[in-house]
Amino acid sequence: MTSQTAIIILCAILAALSLMGVMIPLLNRANQKKKYMGLIKDRRQSLYEEAIEESKKRPTSVDKNAQENVAAFFKVEQLIGKTATNIRKKLNQAGYRSPKAPITFMLLKIALPVIFVLLGMMFLSKAEDMSSAAVLLILGSAAACGWFIPGIAVKNNMQKRQEEINITFPDALDMI
Repeated sequence: MTSQTAIIILCAILAALSLMGVMIPLLNRANQKKKYMGLIKDRRQSLYEEAIEESKKRPTSVDKNAQENVAAFFKVEQLIGKTATNIRKKLNQAGYRSPKAPITFMLLKIALPVIFVLLGMMFLSKAEDMSSAAVLLILGSAAACGWFIPGIAVKNNMQKRQEEINITFPDALDMI
């Protein structure tokens, strides 16, 4: 055996060892993935069985509160029409899923301008020597702020939820 043959055999052994060093962690990762998938499968099965047991324990009659919420939604939809559907979509995207949420949103859109104008009038009653144009401008601005605040709040919550979903989506996708 020559020195070149010994070097070739030594290099082959070292290459095999380095390949094993790379492959063993990858094989362990596959085993861990199978283990986690098994745990997830077991947990889903147990949750499914618990849900079936709970549904058997529940009374079969429809909850009165749910009926009232659905009835309130359809009443609002009849009164307002497509606007209520658009508002509901925005509120759902913002995380407000209550059937009474569109009613609350519309009431806030109506009540906040009135409240802001009353507060503005209260503050302006203490001011002296203001022209009527300035008073009207201030009160109009207060009413406009009151009108737009509910929409801005809903839009901000929509954006926050979308960002949160975009951040957590890759993790959820990895779990699948």
